[in-house]
Amino acid sequence: MMNKEICEKILTIGCDYKPPRGGIAQVLSSYDSLLFEPFKFVRNSADGNKPKKLWIMLWALVETFCRLLFDRKIKVVHIHTASRNSFRRSVYFARLARFMRHKVIMHIHGGGFKDYYERNRPFVEKALAQCDAIIALSDEWKRFYAHDLGHDNVWVVNNLIPAPHPVEMADDGKLHLLFLGLINEAKGVFDLIGLLAENKEKYAGRLVFHVAGNGDVERLRQVIAEAQLDAIVRYEGWVAGEEKQRLLNQCDVFVLPSYAEGLPISILEAMTYSKAVIASRVGGIPSIVHDGENGRLISPGNSQELVQAIDSFLDDPSLLKRYGECSQRLSQPFLKDSVEQQLKACYNSVLK
Repeated sequence: MMNKEICEKILTIGCDYKPPRGGIAQVLSSYDSLLFEPFKFVRNSADGNKPKKLWIMLWALVETFCRLLFDRKIKVVHIHTASRNSFRRSVYFARLARFMRHKVIMHIHGGGFKDYYERNRPFVEKALAQCDAIIALSDEWKRFYAHDLGHDNVWVVNNLIPAPHPVEMADDGKLHLLFLGLINEAKGVFDLIGLLAENKEKYAGRLVFHVAGNGDVERLRQVIAEAQLDAIVRYEGWVAGEEKQRLLNQCDVFVLPSYAEGLPISILEAMTYSKAVIASRVGGIPSIVHDGENGRLISPGNSQELVQAIDSFLDDPSLLKRYGECSQRLSQPFLKDSVEQQLKACYNSVLK
């Protein structure tokens, strides 16, 4: 655990993480269980309809005000955010913290933040200028916040990944691909399923694509049924705990052909399990997936590159072991000890 004296000084603001659904929630869950004792936390968003979400946000503002007023040990408000509504919501908490003379750290996770910034430049620039520090997910994102936005206190803090639980699995002779996350167009899931439908005869009996997560589940089921892909594509539902560990152990290649990302937790988790990766060349992904070393990078929406990446593992299964060993090495900076040191450095920069 992090030094208790530091933990007492930090109030964390973020989405509901019990259970952890989504990348930010996974990070918060890991902070709670692995790093902070105590973990002073205020939930400012959760699943539900608009009235429920509004009530949660308003109650969170009241709770934040009370905590900052009565807990004199708190010096820093650490806000986890993405873009769009998440960022706009977070700005209210940043303003409240500044009004009450506390330091503010904005921890930006959203892979679409550059596009959001381009459409809302004055608002974003004014909001971030009032923050004492920005936490970025990779060196590429750090350059964006420091160079494009001109912020002078940007820190890279890796997403925290729990230690893996590797288990030897029986080999059925098929290549097992795995997707974990939000099922929608932007994640490229339907691109890959369309590709499998077009090449059904080629891949039948040779590979299985496991899809786990929430989102556009009904459309997913419909596409699988209409294309008669039941033997190739398996929807595993929303998974966590032992079921998630089973899929990570079972899969050979983790796949994320997304159109925009920050630094995906799902890829990092797969890397701790020594898995090869196929992913898009977007956001911070190239900083963790090195083409030809631990995986294959593709252009978003490029079916030809995606086919070539899949076929490379079917044609040469020895790549799985070599790439997997490299993934395991590259994942080490995202485990507890490294992330703890990065967070401490950021906190100390605003506490001095």
